[in-house]
Amino acid sequence: LSLHDALPIYLYDSLTARNVATPLAQSTLDNVASDITTTLNNRGIRPSNASSIHAAVDEIKLPATAGAADVADLVAARQSIKELLGKHDTNKAGAFVALGKIEQAIEQNSPGTLAKIREADKNYAAFKAGEALDKRTAKAELRAAGENSGANVGNKIRQQVTTYLTSNEARYLSPETKADLEKIVRGTASQNLIRWAANLLGGGGGLGMLAGGAAGYQAGGTPGAVAGMLAGKGLKVANNRSIVKQAEQIGRNIRMRSPLGQQSPLILPQMQNPLLSGSIAGLLARPHD
Repeated sequence: LSLHDALPIYLYDSLTARNVATPLAQSTLDNVASDITTTLNNRGIRPSNASSIHAAVDEIKLPATAGAADVADLVAARQSIKELLGKHDTNKAGAFVALGKIEQAIEQNSPGTLAKIREADKNYAAFKAGEALDKRTAKAELRAAGENSGANVGNKIRQQVTTYLTSNEARYLSPETKADLEKIVRGTASQNLIRWAANLLGGGGGLGMLAGGAAGYQAGGTPGAVAGMLAGKGLKVANNRSIVKQAEQIGRNIRMRSPLGQQSPLILPQMQNPLLSGSIAGLLARPHD
């Protein structure tokens, strides 16, 4: 495995090895599950209207290794039940109830472990958000290359990030990460001004280019027409380049904001985007530093 692929495994496996091998009596798991089930039923969250959460709670009674329950089983139950937070039904309400009780049991049986788990959660969330941004930026670049020789990559990136923000994948994003990604969608004042000018001068090609050329022709004849079209193209390239760099920087910011990034920034994986690293330079005529 590369560091990029191994990081999510490392974040939780290293925690499990050091913190959650504390043995538990089977009765501890049974009592936690029973307490959660009773609370759920009392709140009207029944198997008939929230079967997923009740099934997940029942699994708490079954340790990974029969006859050898430990805190890792509670941690695994927590991870499983967190997935139900993405549902838009009664299971979500039940998941919040269950998580509170499971986390309380983890802390009671292995003090200090919950803080480490939450730190691993933040690291994992940052890793996944950065990875999702990388993949969607690469997809945007690929589609732009196929449709218009890369000339529309900035708009494609914005569209891909918008899709990500409105998807179920984004449910665990921190407010800071969401705000960063929204900046890509909304654009900066300078980006939007350049985009407007590029469109006005026909930087996107088609009828806009003809209009830009016509305006240039009126101002300076044939040389003016050529200059107008080239100016539109140049502004389009500048806008695309700005959005690509913005996405790269926000990806770095997301990773650096994680606890792991703040502690050991050099071990964080770099942007894993072969399309951007290879072909974007040619598509946008980016100069080498």
